[in-house]
Amino acid sequence: MPNNKCLKIIFNLKKRESYLKRYFLLLQQYPINFDILLINDLGTTVNFDAENTLETKIIYSQSKRDITGMNSIFKAIYDNRENLKNYKYICFVEDDNFIFPDNINECVKFLENNKNFIGCNGNSFLFTKGKKFFFLNAYIAPCFNSKNLISRAKDYKKNWGLTYYSVIETNTFVKICEEISLISDDCLSEVFFNFLTLIHGNLMKLNKIYLAREYPRPSVYNVPTLNMWIKNKNIIDDIQMIILRIKLNLKKLNNQIDENLFLESTLFWYLRTIRFSQSSRLDIMEILNKKLKKIYYSYHNDIRFFIHKLNLIK
Repeated sequence: MPNNKCLKIIFNLKKRESYLKRYFLLLQQYPINFDILLINDLGTTVNFDAENTLETKIIYSQSKRDITGMNSIFKAIYDNRENLKNYKYICFVEDDNFIFPDNINECVKFLENNKNFIGCNGNSFLFTKGKKFFFLNAYIAPCFNSKNLISRAKDYKKNWGLTYYSVIETNTFVKICEEISLISDDCLSEVFFNFLTLIHGNLMKLNKIYLAREYPRPSVYNVPTLNMWIKNKNIIDDIQMIILRIKLNLKKLNNQIDENLFLESTLFWYLRTIRFSQSSRLDIMEILNKKLKKIYYSYHNDIRFFIHKLNLIK
């Protein structure tokens, strides 16, 4: 496989240089057949000799923004789209994860031979502090293969997972990151990526050891509690934007898709069953209702449909 088929993206974040050093140390143990894009957080640089650590091309990039969560990570990747254009595939995970290089190559080989897929991944396991490892049943890599978007959504709901953990076609990855630049919420950015992937194509999971993840997660990647998340002043604007952009992407397919059914199977399902299922507490319900009522009578039927699906306003 030519060296320029795949680009592995790694971030160097403030006060997290130890993750980057460990990543390069682990990579020394494997033959590498991909290039690396190293994106430094704003005001952060690499203060060790990364260039001579690995026998591969390393592209250094300084972020134009502070990287505080997943939303700014996707935006930083989009900012680097000029560095991506010569590569057919992108591989990215957060810096506390490790993807085995030989299985990046296996995923690339699969995608080269299966043009009806936009991405590929494999099995994952979880590290613990006790030097033992366990397969992480709570994170089963996503997989879906159907021409029918509703079928893809149903397949995705069976295993959930983060679609951007896959080796993905560069053009698709960049298009999705461009869409994510329209919103600001970290949690919704991940969800938006997942559901846009469904629209763009199929995702394969190989029976190969692919990803290792440590636990507990670093704070920058931890999902905020509902009580914290619901206070985000932009949350309703972001939900509206996701609905709008999903509908526009579905229209580009030029086929008859039940847009509300797709939203019900993806975004609304996530909000109702995962994020708002805990919202029996009166203080959270009050915050949420105020936010939703503010736009309920001034916005189109998508939001009314969403609100009724949550059974918050009768």
